[in-house]
Amino acid sequence: MKALPRPLPASIGSSMSNNEEDEKHDNEREEDDESVENLSPEDLLKKHVKHARKVRARLREQRLQRIKRYRSRLTLLLPQPAEQFRNDTAAGN
Repeated sequence: MKALPRPLPASIGSSMSNNEEDEKHDNEREEDDESVENLSPEDLLKKHVKHARKVRARLREQRLQRIKRYRSRLTLLLPQPAEQFRNDTAAGN
């Protein structure tokens, strides 16, 4: 059995920027907790949607970084497109 290659190391710069972003988010949350009581429902909804978009963008970026990191392993685990096509046609007969 062939051993899979090790994943690429996580970049040091990206982990530091995530820590800075986390601190920034914590500060924003503290400010938001105080001002939420004074907001109208429409403003509260807008703020919630804006936050949800930021979270989804951050998670998407993290997922893409993980895919990039593990790409060499994934190519060995997933079947080649031509091989996949042959298997599909053989199963159909």
